[in-house]
Parts: sequence; C-alpha cells; structure tokens
Amino acid sequence: MDSNNHLKPAVLWNNLVYFAKELWHFSPKTVGCILLIPVLNVAYATLQAFLPKEIVRMTQNSVTPQHLIIVILLLTGCIELYPMISSPCQYHLNNWGLRFRHYLEQKALFRYCQTDYANTEDPKIRELFQRSAELFQNWDKDARTLMYSLSDFFFYLLGIISYAAVIMTLHPIIIVVLVLNTFILNYVIKYTTKWVLKHQDNWIKLDVQSSYILRTGQSLSCAKDIRLYGIYTWMIQTYKKLMDKRMYWSKRMRYVYFLYDCMPNTLLSFLRNSLSYVILIVLVLKGSIRADEFVLYFAMISNLSNWLNDIVRSYQKIRDCAIYLTDYQQLLAYPDQFDYKNGKSLPPAFEFPCSITLSDVCFTHLSAEKDTLKHINLTIQPGEKIAVVGLNGAGKTTLIKNICGLYKPTSGEIFINQTSALDFRHQDYYGFFSVVFQDIDLLPGSILENVSMKDKADSDLVRVEYCLKQAGLWDKVSSLKSGIYTYLQRDSFEDSVDLSGGEKQKLLLARALYKDAPILILDEPTAALDPIAENELYLKYHELTKNRTSIYISHRLSSTRFCDRILFLKDGRIIEEGSHDELMAKQGEYAKLFEIQSYYYQNNSNQEYESDLDPSLGISSYQG
Repeated sequence: MDSNNHLKPAVLWNNLVYFAKELWHFSPKTVGCILLIPVLNVAYATLQAFLPKEIVRMTQNSVTPQHLIIVILLLTGCIELYPMISSPCQYHLNNWGLRFRHYLEQKALFRYCQTDYANTEDPKIRELFQRSAELFQNWDKDARTLMYSLSDFFFYLLGIISYAAVIMTLHPIIIVVLVLNTFILNYVIKYTTKWVLKHQDNWIKLDVQSSYILRTGQSLSCAKDIRLYGIYTWMIQTYKKLMDKRMYWSKRMRYVYFLYDCMPNTLLSFLRNSLSYVILIVLVLKGSIRADEFVLYFAMISNLSNWLNDIVRSYQKIRDCAIYLTDYQQLLAYPDQFDYKNGKSLPPAFEFPCSITLSDVCFTHLSAEKDTLKHINLTIQPGEKIAVVGLNGAGKTTLIKNICGLYKPTSGEIFINQTSALDFRHQDYYGFFSVVFQDIDLLPGSILENVSMKDKADSDLVRVEYCLKQAGLWDKVSSLKSGIYTYLQRDSFEDSVDLSGGEKQKLLLARALYKDAPILILDEPTAALDPIAENELYLKYHELTKNRTSIYISHRLSSTRFCDRILFLKDGRIIEEGSHDELMAKQGEYAKLFEIQSYYYQNNSNQEYESDLDPSLGISSYQG
C-alpha cells in the first residue's frame, strides 16, 4: 500500500464521497443521524455552559427564589431532554452501523468469489482483500468507526465555528493561542500516523502468521499429525517467536505514541489553558466582563479547547479508517478477463451433449517464464469420453482449468458447440461443466447443502435423494440420525459426522449428478483411493454419464481404458493420442509408462486381488 498516496487530501476526499454514496444508498436515515447528532451535541454543550452562568447572574441580581428555581428547572429540563432525543439517533447509528459493516463485507466477499479464478492466485488481489477487510473486521478502524468519527467531526466543527465566533469578540489572542496549539498537535499526530503506516507491514505479517498457527492448532484435519509427530512443540516455539517479535513492535509503537503524542499534548494543554485563564481573569479585574460572563466564557473556552484537540484526533481517525476504502474500491474494481454481465446463455438441452474444440491454445501462468500449455489443438466429439494422462507437471490440470473457464488461454481459442467460450456470459459458461477435482472441499454445512450447493429452501429434496442413491451413498446417509440434514465438518459443528475418503468421493459424484451439466470433468478425484475403490468409482461415473461429454484425468493409466480416446501430455503438448490398444501398439511414451506401472502388479501376491477386478478396465495391470 502506498501510504503517501493514501494520505493525500484528494484521495481522502474521494474515499469519503464514495463512503457517503454507499451509506446513502444503504440507509438515508443513517446519514440523517450522522448530521443530526452533532447539532444535538452542540446544543447540549451550550445549555450546560449557560446553566451555571444564569445561576451566577440571578444570584448577583438578587432574584426571588421562585424565579431562580423556575429558570433552573427550565434549563435543566432542556438538558434532560437531550438523551430522550439523542439516544434513539445513537441507537440507530449503532444498529445500522453494524449492518452497513456487514453490507460492505458481503460486497467484498461476493466480488472475491465472483472474480476470475486466476485473480485469486494473484497475490495482489489477496493483499487487497486482506487490507480492505479492515473495514469489516478491525473493530477500531471499521466502517462503523468511520461513521462515528464523521459524526464526531461534524460535532466538533459546528461547535468550534459557533464558539469561536463568540470568543473572538472577547479577545482575539485566545483564538490565536487555541488554533496554534491545534496546528502543533496536528503535526505531532501526523508524525505518529506516518510512523505507523511506514512500519505496520512488519506486524501485519506477524499477525497473519500467528493466526495461521492458531487456526492450524485448532484444526481437526491437523489434529492427528500434531499429536503423532509431536509438532505441537514446534508450533508453540514458532508462535512464541512470532509473539516476541510482535511485542517488540508493540513496545516501539507505545514509545512513539508516548514520546510524540502524550507528552507534547500534555504540555500544550497546560500552556494553552494557563494563558486563556490569565486573559479571562485580567478582563474580570478590568471590569470588561462580569462574573457570570467569566463563568460562561470559562466553560466555552474549555469546550473549544477540547474540541480543537478532538477534531484533530477525529480527523486522524477518519483518515485511518478511510485509508482502507482505497483498497476496498480497488478490490471491487479489480479487472476481470471474462465478461460476467453480457454474452450468450447456455444452449437448450436438445443441443447436448456438447463438443469441445481447442484451437492452438497456449497458456502461461502468472509470473511464469514459459508456457504451461503449448499449441494445443483438440476436438472432442459430443458424448465422447476422453482420458488425459501424463506425468506430474505435464499440464493436465491446467488444460482442464482452461477448458472449464477458470483460466483464459494466453493465446488461441476454445469453442463449445462451435461457439467461442468468450461469447458466453461467463457465469453461464460455468454451467456447462460438472467438475470433480482431486482436492476434496466440503462445505461446512449439511449433506443436503453439499450436494445441491444451495440453501435448503432452494434445494430439490427429491433430486438430492435420487443423486445420493445413484452415487451409492444413500444407505450411509439414510442410516444417519438426521439423514440428509446431517452436518459435515466436525471442526465447525458439534452434531456432525466425518465421511471416509470413498464416501466423500461418492458425495462429490452426487453433487456432479445434481448439477446435471452436459460436460463432466474428473481431475484425478480418485488419487487418494485404493485401486478397488477407484475401479468402482470410475465404473459408477461411466455408468451415470452415458449422455455426457466426459474428460478423465488419472495418473493410473489403465484406469481410463474404457475411454474412447486417450491423450498423453508431456511438457504441455499432446504427444500421443488414440485408444489404449492403439497407443500400446505404437510403443511410445504411453506404452513405456504403462509397462513401468504394470510391473508392480505382476507378482503372485496380487493374484487374488487382481481376480476381483473388472478385467475390461485392465485394473490388474496398473500401479496403485
């Protein structure tokens, strides 16, 4: 973050205008409260200043007790009306301030989830999200604090203008002293703020690292490794080192605030108040003001002095909060390569299954020195089942991410049913694909929500049950106490269950079936399963996707022998393609790798195991 740019008045003004527009759009009443509360506060402070003045005046003028009591009751009554009027406004500000904070958070979360997948791999957008999150995660500098600070600023500004106009007629030197004091204080606070902005990255990184260790220590997925490998010792030592570094910066910050904020402020307040009171006393002794006026001016100077100091701090608080509005706006405006608003929708169902064509497709990862995919030319016919195989790093997953729209090719073009992928509204383009990746990511929700990927109210319960049955998971789900409403992820819910690896894969199959997309892609989803479980799952996918175009990625070559065509990738290129028999006959790279994998299953210890497998898949001759 460019702290100097963030501190420029023009940037601050633009941020505040943006904030005001967003707040007005969200709740005009809240804007009204921000402006009304300062007026009430100034009126309240003025009444409090006039009450002792009137008491002194009436006492000196020997008014009757009845008159004195009536005046005191009237002024006191007006003062007591203040909380009756201001409290509802303050309550509204508190309530809607929290709602507005959540509103900004939802917008940022939606933007982060909706932006190009490639953007999420860019450290810049992750940093933007982390910094803009201060608006809805940091309780000292969030959007609600900015609302309070703006209301306070208007209060102090209104009070300063009205009180300064009165005190100026008394003696101009008092205003000069108070203003000079404020300028000095502003410089002091500005220095401390610059120091914080200059060094804050040091402790932000420490906070991120320590938070990660805390989350990992509490994570259920890491609990076994932490205990079996005694990693908690390392975690505690690392956490202690991070906290020691964090305390170092905390001490430095407290020292800076004490040396450049507390001490100068205390000294300046003493000099300012002493000079102001000396002037007042001299004016009383000269007879320029009466005793009751001395009491009034004394209170007004005191208030004005405090407000001049407070408006500086309030302004600084506004700047501290508004800084993150720059990051927030940049996050919302972060450019996408794909069009999510305009374009064609999904074609009608009678045009399914779909063909896929890649025309001279190349792709280079962010900051990579060379292409991951190199001039891929490929046509997949409607309903065809394709296997993509190759060694790690060959570009298999990158190819899939380009096809399903997570990446945009660096050059070349992808077509679905002879229509360019870029011609579709990209959110609709995702509808072409049901993808099951190797990493199993389950939502911290119910089985129902994990299958439909929707809220209960928006889910088709009958279809969820049907898909679970088709995936072979219904017997397990129906045996659970809460059935499809059973929660997953024990680190999020107490009354939840854990599924085995095979059961999780079946759940993902049910999810893919529920979406019912015309193109199915499996990116090594069975890598963590044993060969028997993999065989069963692939047979299930094969059986349930007869009317879909399908792409399978596997590091076990013979697990995809049922496919119509096999593509062998190496160094980002398709170097061989054909059926299993055709590729074996070529005796090329595929055949060599297949023979290496086969070796590990060609021994007597595997004979019983091999006899249980489906020979049509060739499972008996591949490496697990």
